[in-house]
Amino acid sequence: MAFGPAAERPAELAGVAQPGAKHARDYEGATFELQNIERKAASEVESNPAWRGVTERVASRQKTLAQAQAKAAQAEADRARKRSPYEQDPLFMYLWARKYGATDYQARAFTRYMDGLVARLIRFREARQNYETLNRLLTRLHEHAADVAAALGGEQQRFAALQQSAIERAAPRCRKRRALPKPLSPRARRNAPPPRAPRFARD
Repeated sequence: MAFGPAAERPAELAGVAQPGAKHARDYEGATFELQNIERKAASEVESNPAWRGVTERVASRQKTLAQAQAKAAQAEADRARKRSPYEQDPLFMYLWARKYGATDYQARAFTRYMDGLVARLIRFREARQNYETLNRLLTRLHEHAADVAAALGGEQQRFAALQQSAIERAAPRCRKRRALPKPLSPRARRNAPPPRAPRFARD
């Protein structure tokens, strides 16, 4: 099992690969220790029942998210096609823009009377309900996809926390066996000479 970027490596290893590390041997040794840490942590994580549960939930939510996003994309394409007849009808769009039938519709008595005649002529009440349904459906699908994505993010964070915890428990052995160089400051990295080639490369 390979650890992803969400699992941070121990802070002591952060500066090993930076320019200015004193000896190639230090780098090779630290890399070997890091590989040991990751192998030990991976074994510990994979034997943890909580890890198996999180892994299953991550896979399940990834599948659900893909399905939700596909449904939203399909609904968006359907809405564009199904809304076209409504939006090409000038009488419907006139009443829609005036918010006829809504609670905030405002008009004087004569205008209200004429709007009512137009509404009955084009069966506006039924058409308005269908038009609103098209809009609400897409909104609900996008909201559902966002909820699934948020739930997936939470599971991924729990997965990363299990990885990080396992690495932190495996790292003390590395700290005891080898004193690793501290990370260089940005200024020190800029002023540091290039790393020396290992002896076997110069011979």
